[in-house]
Amino acid sequence: MAGCCTTPAERVVGGDGLTHSQRYLNYRRLILTCLVTGLMRALLERCVTRLRKTVRHGTPVTDLPNVQAAVAGCTSRSNLPGPPGSPVAGRGVPPRGAPTSGGPTSS
Repeated sequence: MAGCCTTPAERVVGGDGLTHSQRYLNYRRLILTCLVTGLMRALLERCVTRLRKTVRHGTPVTDLPNVQAAVAGCTSRSNLPGPPGSPVAGRGVPPRGAPTSGGPTSS
């Protein structure tokens, strides 16, 4: 009965199990992070699309400074560059500790 619990040599993976487990968890964390970032980006794009269609006092709300500041704040907090065509499109988030240019959200 000694041979009932042995694993054939061709089924054994080289290395230790801890390294394999850590690699799996690192990939898992990356996938989950990408999922959340993608969902945040989709939500921001939907919000900006809706804001473009909303008109107040004859002006699209995306032209109002407080709305632009709010959208810029959302993109900077989420480390997203902003949806294409949004008031903050193409604005990258500066690296942590880099000097800021004093955009609409600075006081």
